[in-house]
Amino acid sequence: SQIFPPPAFAESPCPIMHEQTDLMVGTLVEPVKRSKTIVIIFHGLLAHRDQSLLRTVASSLGRAGVASYRFDFSGNGSSEGRFEDSTPEKMLHEIETVISSFQSRYAKVFLFGHCLGGTLALLSAARPRIHAHGLVLVNAPVHLGGAMERFLTSAQRSQLASVGFTIYSLKRPFGEVPYTI
Repeated sequence: SQIFPPPAFAESPCPIMHEQTDLMVGTLVEPVKRSKTIVIIFHGLLAHRDQSLLRTVASSLGRAGVASYRFDFSGNGSSEGRFEDSTPEKMLHEIETVISSFQSRYAKVFLFGHCLGGTLALLSAARPRIHAHGLVLVNAPVHLGGAMERFLTSAQRSQLASVGFTIYSLKRPFGEVPYTI
C-alpha cells in the first residue's frame, strides 16, 4: 500500500455578498497550519477564478503555508450579476468588500492580479481604505482601454466610441457567448 503525505492545505467554497445584490463565488485555500497572511487573487477580463494559473498560484501558496482567496467578480464565472454591469469602478468596490471581509482574520493582506485583475489590484492599493502589504501583478495593462482594444475589431471599437457599447462574441468549445462591452 502507498503512503501519502498529509495534505498541506484545504480548499473550501467561500461566497461573499456584495452590497446585498450580487453573490460573488470564491474559493478559500487555507494551509493546515493557521496562516497570518492571505493573498487575494483577481482574475482578468473574460476570465474566472478557476483558471489554471490562478489555481496553481493558490495551491503553491497553500503548500508554502500562506492562505489565499480567489473569486469571480460579479457577472463573471459562477458569480451572480450581469457581465455588462461589471465596470472597473464596481469591481474596485467588490475588491474592497472582499478585502474587508478578511482583514480581521489575517494580519497581512497581499493582492495578486492577472491581466485586468492586476490593474485593479494596483488601483485598489492606491485607495485609502485598502491596506495591502504588497502586490503581485502579472501581465497587467496600465491603460484599461488598451486591454480591451486588442479583443475588438475596428468596427467594434468604432461602435463602442460612438454609442457606448458593442457586442463581443467569445468563442467557447460549446459555441459563442455574446458579451456586451
